[in-house]
Amino acid sequence: MLGAWEVILYTFIGVGLGTVTGLIPGIHVNTLIPFFYIVNPSFETCIVIVALMITHTFLDFIPSTLLGIPDETTALTVLPAHRMLLEGRGLEAIKLTAVGSLGSMLVSFLIFYPVYIVMPQIYSFLSPRMGYFLILISVALFLTEKGIKIIYSLFVYFLSGILGYIILNSHILPEDQKLFPIFTGLFGLSVLFFSLKNKSSFPVQPLDFKLLIPKMEILKSVIKGSLAGMFVAFFPGLGNAQATVLVQIIKLKKRMHDNRAFIIACSGVNTSNAIFSLLALYTIKKPRSGAIIAIQKIIEIDRGTLLIFLSVILISSGIAVFLNLYFGKLGIYLIQKLPYRKLCFLIFFLLIILIFLFTGFIGLIVLFTSLMIGILPHILGIKKSHCMGVLLFPIILYYL
Repeated sequence: MLGAWEVILYTFIGVGLGTVTGLIPGIHVNTLIPFFYIVNPSFETCIVIVALMITHTFLDFIPSTLLGIPDETTALTVLPAHRMLLEGRGLEAIKLTAVGSLGSMLVSFLIFYPVYIVMPQIYSFLSPRMGYFLILISVALFLTEKGIKIIYSLFVYFLSGILGYIILNSHILPEDQKLFPIFTGLFGLSVLFFSLKNKSSFPVQPLDFKLLIPKMEILKSVIKGSLAGMFVAFFPGLGNAQATVLVQIIKLKKRMHDNRAFIIACSGVNTSNAIFSLLALYTIKKPRSGAIIAIQKIIEIDRGTLLIFLSVILISSGIAVFLNLYFGKLGIYLIQKLPYRKLCFLIFFLLIILIFLFTGFIGLIVLFTSLMIGILPHILGIKKSHCMGVLLFPIILYYL
């Protein structure tokens, strides 16, 4: 068994790698997983993976907030974070993600043991009925609209769902590259497109960390994100994206701080899901992400290794909070040095270039197809979350 200083050393290595994957668009945790198999598949490697996975959840909202570059876990927060950026509250939006992630980590630790006791039984009950459960989620998503907008939401949901079914069930792109062009088109370029169209100006961004949301709302949002992340960690077919849809559905009556509460909850989903994915592997032997699959292939998790991983999560979270605030403030400072409209053009074409470099011409076709669907919610006046049919619809078909 490793000593304490060795655990800390490998945790720092994971934090460094998680900083890279979190801040650089197009690079995900799963991108680095194959290298761990090659270099040194060992218990030390698993510590690095856990630290990498947790740190990534604290930092991956920064490029989404500043540049509008989403991935599966940050897609639905792009619009609320973009609104806050245009209100001059970009740094607050980034701090909200740090609060959501750190708060969710603490709540997850508080409920960890009770969940350990009850979740295997709940999993055995719900798992065979997963397809019907996802249908209920989709119906609830439609009912967040009113009148003719329900029809519009159905249209966007099934249009994006058909796109997802075609892409996810084909071999036109490698498995780890399929979601990048889809989510960039649906949630990234579509937001930038309307920023360019409306000739938005970039307001002054105060470099302060004041949160304009009541403390009780922060607590509610943290708990909501923690529970959603915990729930999806145990069930097949559900991931961070679906948990984010759950958060969208269970919002209460509309309030002036909805954007802030939503950002907190969504960032909490990612961290909670990462923590409870480890518990799912330990209790029901079901990995729920590429990182957890890698750990399963390398070692057999017992109570001792689980406790070490929990300590790694604590250390990584503490460091990652400060990294989030540092790079967030640095990014806000740098982004103000550039003219906003030119910056939007630059990011718009940078995304296209990134998609081409990572996925080639096929990726560009997927990107622009996704963009055409992604602009529909703006035109029809419905929620962007209906575009999550891109994942929900093919998963429902799989389970049915």
